[in-house]
Amino acid sequence: MATVASAWAGQSGSTPEELLATLERDVIPRLVLVHRRPGEDPCGDSRYPPVEQAGRELAELALQDDHPQMLALLERLCSAGMPVDTVLLEVIPKAARLIGDDWKADRRSFVEVTYGLGALQTLISAFRSGRERADGRRGVVVLVPAPTEQHTFALYLCGQYLRRNGWAATVAPDLTEGELHQLLATERITALGISVTNPLLVRSLERMIAGARRHSANPDLLIIVGGPPPELREIAERHGAVCAGDAVECLNLLEQRATRG
Repeated sequence: MATVASAWAGQSGSTPEELLATLERDVIPRLVLVHRRPGEDPCGDSRYPPVEQAGRELAELALQDDHPQMLALLERLCSAGMPVDTVLLEVIPKAARLIGDDWKADRRSFVEVTYGLGALQTLISAFRSGRERADGRRGVVVLVPAPTEQHTFALYLCGQYLRRNGWAATVAPDLTEGELHQLLATERITALGISVTNPLLVRSLERMIAGARRHSANPDLLIIVGGPPPELREIAERHGAVCAGDAVECLNLLEQRATRG
């Protein structure tokens, strides 16, 4: 049987859209990524390497823009017993952090870092499939960064995790505040997630939360904010929002709201 890497043979000259189509059509079914329920072990014997080691290996392959070997690594991890959610929520973020650390330490060029994060972004998108369980019946979630926030990688991870757990999640990093208000006013949005990593942008959340509440057609709109700034939780609570530290906590908040509703 052909390996995952061989499915990408001859694809180096393809466009990102063509590579992603190949990945979704041919590669992901072999990895059985979309046939597992979240947290389910594909086998009882766990022999996969530590997340730290897997993340470092994935980071190196991403920096080389080596899609076939990235996918071969995923195949190896899943075959050895690593749960899909561990790949999505731990290994890929670890790889992204390592690439970011290399950039801060001036060990990698801007071009290398751009290609590396782009390769990881494609990998995250690969978890999407026509057999995905999200159908909107559980609720619709819109994920956006704070105004002028440049870091959106965590939003895509969160969006994919929510979709794998049955929520219709849309990541919309390019929405203007006016467009967001229009969307909230015309669609029945269950929750709005806002991420911010830059402490200088935290104060913009107050205006953003107030505007979202004012325009939302859903009076029970749940607003979830996430990011590392320490003052985030206090600001969220003061303005009737909630704070999530990661994608798992975001899902838990949504599930709690769904249960109460």
